Amino acid sequence: MGRLLAEHSWLRLWASRREGDLLLVGDPSDGCLFETPDGRCGIELRLGRENKPLVCRQFPFGPTAQVGATVVVSPHLLCPLALVVPADPDSTPSGYEGVLEQLTAPTGGGRLLQVPTLEDGESASRVIGDEIAFRDACAKAYGKRSFVATLERMSSDPAALREHRRRVLRLLGETEWVQRESRDFYDDALHALAPWLRTRTLYLAREARLRVLVMAESLVRRAVPDDVRPPTLISVRSFLHVGSALFEVPAWTDSVTARLFCEAGSRLPDLRRPSVTLAGAALRLLTRRGVSWLSALEEAAEPLTDPIDVALLLQALRVHRLAGEKASSDVVQEQVERSR
Repeated sequence: MGRLLAEHSWLRLWASRREGDLLLVGDPSDGCLFETPDGRCGIELRLGRENKPLVCRQFPFGPTAQVGATVVVSPHLLCPLALVVPADPDSTPSGYEGVLEQLTAPTGGGRLLQVPTLEDGESASRVIGDEIAFRDACAKAYGKRSFVATLERMSSDPAALREHRRRVLRLLGETEWVQRESRDFYDDALHALAPWLRTRTLYLAREARLRVLVMAESLVRRAVPDDVRPPTLISVRSFLHVGSALFEVPAWTDSVTARLFCEAGSRLPDLRRPSVTLAGAALRLLTRRGVSWLSALEEAAEPLTDPIDVALLLQALRVHRLAGEKASSDVVQEQVERSR
């Protein structure tokens, strides 16, 4: 972004974070500052494609993760690859040739490539196989059955999946889940978006990834209620992004929390509110004593009378894990680049 910053110094006012030589810059919610009236990229028109920000050059491909030899790509919601019914992974729209080379190049998108730490006992080939099977199952079920039915078909223990949902809803101060008689918009939206959401949980074991999704289904119906305004694919996706800690953190396994709390030098972030800070300290102590993760969450959060504080605790824990995962990923990525 060197030339771009030189010509438009005011962009510094939009900067939100710097990671090495990468500068993260926000944009207004109503569109890009450089979009021309006819919907084209003003940067590319004036300065050439090579001077566009990295995330713009990668569009419509979002976050990428490397699992073994496979690169997992999350397409933007507007990308034709985001949902293909029926699944047809070998059919690629024109204009995407060479995109993987760009995404994985050490001088390009590869610097944003995440390398998740897999659960003990999980292999890269199994994780990728599970994701392909899940993507295809969602494509086949789209418009035909409920999302929960798809999850339970994929699970080796549907009863445990339902019990997890019951406990987490109680933890968050929410009412019990209600079985619906027929498929609705939320089911279709989740079938379309779930494969994208799962790319953010590749560090979890197979059943844990399903626990994330069963909670996403329960919470998105409450967070984007159809009696307030008709839900859209974008509003559902927005909540899945913003509220991800609420359904992701309770699904963590003991091996994930062992890395989070028990490794040397691990520290919780500043939780600001005293009651939440005390809950975080209790959670760390319970985990180190060997209490299973969800039980530890329930016990540590019990003194929190406001469900918002529970949500803030989960959000802080997810940020803490992401910081540790990024540090680990940076080390792996540096080793990969050195070997090239």
